[in-house]
Amino acid sequence: MNTTSLPRSLLLGIAFAQGLCLLVLYRSVEFDFWPSESPVWAFPLWTLAITAPLLLLLSIDRDNYVSVAKHVAAFGALLALLALYTGYQAEPFKEFPIESMTATFVITIGLASFKALMYLQQRANRVPLTYEVLFTNSWRNFLVGVLAGIFTLIFWLILALWGELFKIIEIDFFYELFTEDWFLIPALAVAFGLGISLFRELTRVIDNITKLLHWLIKLLLPLLLIVAVIFLGALPVTGLDLLWDTGSGTALLLWLLALVLFFTNAVYQDGREANPYPLLMHRAIFAGLCVMPVVAALAFYGVLLRLMQYGWTIER
Repeated sequence: MNTTSLPRSLLLGIAFAQGLCLLVLYRSVEFDFWPSESPVWAFPLWTLAITAPLLLLLSIDRDNYVSVAKHVAAFGALLALLALYTGYQAEPFKEFPIESMTATFVITIGLASFKALMYLQQRANRVPLTYEVLFTNSWRNFLVGVLAGIFTLIFWLILALWGELFKIIEIDFFYELFTEDWFLIPALAVAFGLGISLFRELTRVIDNITKLLHWLIKLLLPLLLIVAVIFLGALPVTGLDLLWDTGSGTALLLWLLALVLFFTNAVYQDGREANPYPLLMHRAIFAGLCVMPVVAALAFYGVLLRLMQYGWTIER
């Protein structure tokens, strides 16, 4: 990504527009007007209001406006269709709980957007598609988002302190202003957009933080595999019933798989660099990875049990 020529005014304009859209959608929920009571419309509108501006904020520079806009529009159309289908599943409104379905949709769309962003940035900047660039962009996007979120949180805390200080001396104007949704939501959106534009320019700092995180993950990967192997070794003794009785056994197994996959990918990357571990530890890690298909098989078996119990229903 070209971080030396970010059009900050445009990025702040996008962030402000996002804040206005989120304000309207928030008020529709607060005051029960359209589209809050129509999931078929609410899901796509919330999805586009959150994802499209974020993709633009993380991708735009002075040389790729048109290309980024085209790619974001195409991906946004796909997300809107998925959200439309999810909203259709949530009909009729308030007839059954949809919290679990909504949470699953949010996580899925978040992961899909994160993955798509890496490819979007390469295509928009006409960079050859390589694993190295994908890996670098993924960590930069993640850390820029996290740091921008921390920046926004600190901004909100300063506003809260500002309002409380003046409230103590009986000047309520600032407290009342900073607690109004019409002010707070756009202000926080602009603060988040400003944070993204600032941290996107600090690529050297972001890359140094990435190196530190890689080092920590390198230390933790063996421990994670030890936990997985010992857990699998204990299952023949305890049996599977205790795992399934928790109601979240399959989810825990999938989280274990996800963490092992993430840590392994972060440590070994594309496999072109020198072995990050001594040979003996490398072989032990390889042996630990060989048992991960067993964890995947157990998770699949857990899903089958749930299907046998509930079928393709909301409870399932």
